[in-house]
Amino acid sequence: MYPKDFTVKPFAIYCSQGANSLQAIYSLSLNRQKAAPSLILYDGDQREVISKLKKLFGPIVEVFDPSAFEDAMQKKPHTMVSLFLKERLKAHGIEHLICIGEKILKKSLIEAMPAGIINIHPALLPSFKGLKAIDQALATGVSFLGITAHYVDEGIDTGEIVAQVAMFREDFETYTDVTELNGPLLKLVLRDWAQIPLTRDEIVHELQHRQNPYFLPQKCRL
Repeated sequence: MYPKDFTVKPFAIYCSQGANSLQAIYSLSLNRQKAAPSLILYDGDQREVISKLKKLFGPIVEVFDPSAFEDAMQKKPHTMVSLFLKERLKAHGIEHLICIGEKILKKSLIEAMPAGIINIHPALLPSFKGLKAIDQALATGVSFLGITAHYVDEGIDTGEIVAQVAMFREDFETYTDVTELNGPLLKLVLRDWAQIPLTRDEIVHELQHRQNPYFLPQKCRL
């Protein structure tokens, strides 16, 4: 299936606030074994979340510290986080970054990542960009809800779409119905972008219990 010179690419994940999707994905042992990141970069200050991340991932978790920046930078949180990510990725020699964080990543970071940055967004782009995307979609008459993986550019959720996972709007009951699609989409991206050898069954592992249908592409456009 893979060429002889096939090499898995180390990757990092950037997360924010409660890091709920990240914790849900990697609470499964199969995902920790088959699709584990090399680095977790968290920009929040919630001690309980930090504790949970460190318990789940161990020493690969690094936490953003705004006090490390000069006072003049304190009013520029997006710039500070971008600088933090850029420095830590360079220090670890990691060229692949998955973004499930809330900050707008700056041009200097984007240009420093030769493999690009892939963001996981909880809507079927190009519709419903920005915050509260699921709520935006529910407020309309759409037939489908879903998750999008796309390259990060200088706009807000405007980069090239890589892959999408979708479900029928009529099957929606809770936010989990949508957000549990994050895991399969992330693993699909990692299979084709970071070259992690995952079977289709491993990609959809956490959806085996799901009674309602979902729609998963066979291949990313990478």
